[in-house]
Amino acid sequence: MSGVILLIAAWTVAATRPVEPEFPARPVVLPEALHEGDLVFRTGHDAVSGAVLALDPTPQFSHVGILARRDGAWVVIHSLPPAFPGDRDGVRVEPLRDYLSTGNARQAAVYRLAGGSREQVRAAVMEAFSYDRKHTAFDGDFDLKDHRRLYCTELVWLAFRKAGVDLAPTPDWLDLPLRAGYYVLPSTLIHSGALTPVS
Repeated sequence: MSGVILLIAAWTVAATRPVEPEFPARPVVLPEALHEGDLVFRTGHDAVSGAVLALDPTPQFSHVGILARRDGAWVVIHSLPPAFPGDRDGVRVEPLRDYLSTGNARQAAVYRLAGGSREQVRAAVMEAFSYDRKHTAFDGDFDLKDHRRLYCTELVWLAFRKAGVDLAPTPDWLDLPLRAGYYVLPSTLIHSGALTPVS
């Protein structure tokens, strides 16, 4: 229910912002040199994506996941609310091509940890995989203090934090109607100083 309240708050905030032009759906082209542990940011087409962009003080992307290898293929570990009645919510592992399909992404970018060790990145990836194995549900309350459920940026932040790298030392304070508090937004991660864009 509180996830619905957050969406209503986002739409309230969005009503005060100028309307952004719709990005055309086109295939996303990624850099060739991908590394395990890279963060793949995307902007989607759905209402949740629009709500995240409306809430973010410096909106670029609405979603993020951790890039990993499974059985020789690139996959993305990320957390989503259910897309339709009966859909599984929460942390999932999805092929990179599906994660970035034109139906899911209108734009995307890859960022990489600027510092830290290979061991820390690998530990973060393994931690993220563990959330999928545990069937960790989506955090519709967007509560950074309760890690039994995770939203997308919370998953990334927590996995790296447990590996010794804090990607959001200062979460964003959002003074939302009915739900003021601290949140980790996609831009929080991008502007943390811990990541660098991969071109």
